[in-house]
Amino acid sequence: MPTLIGNENIGFELKLTELREEAGQSLQDYELIFHVNGKTRVFSNQPVITRPTPHLVELNNQTVGRFSFNIQPHNEIEKLSKHINDFINNPKRSEMFFEPADPSFELRIERTRHSDGANELLDLSEEEYKVYLWIDGGNSTKLEYTWDAEGIRFLINKTALNHFATALYRVQQ
Repeated sequence: MPTLIGNENIGFELKLTELREEAGQSLQDYELIFHVNGKTRVFSNQPVITRPTPHLVELNNQTVGRFSFNIQPHNEIEKLSKHINDFINNPKRSEMFFEPADPSFELRIERTRHSDGANELLDLSEEEYKVYLWIDGGNSTKLEYTWDAEGIRFLINKTALNHFATALYRVQQ
């Protein structure tokens, strides 16, 4: 499973689950698993029951959101792997961004900047990166479309980022 764990035991895992066909598309369901200091939080396509409130609709055991990558006609897992590799191999790019076609999360990776110690920012790092991963809570519940919910951010090195991109490439083959 593609896993990206940062410098302080913070990171996430992408666990592929069911491959299915829907409306002429191949979809790969997945779980996003946050890891923070030995604790985990799983986001996936799981049935839930909610209580009605003035702003929400009762779901009555319906699946909340779609944590699914499009595989056919366009392979989003392959696209994510390629975006990460292109970013790593282009030291002039300061950041990369990815969000699946059916938004359930947002991934942003930035190069860190070196400092000369006097608060002067120098060149972009080719070895250390900041990772931001936010669950798109609004889209994942299909009830709101304008807010991001839980998220994590952490630092990683180039080796870890390369391993993650390689693992993504391998699982989609």
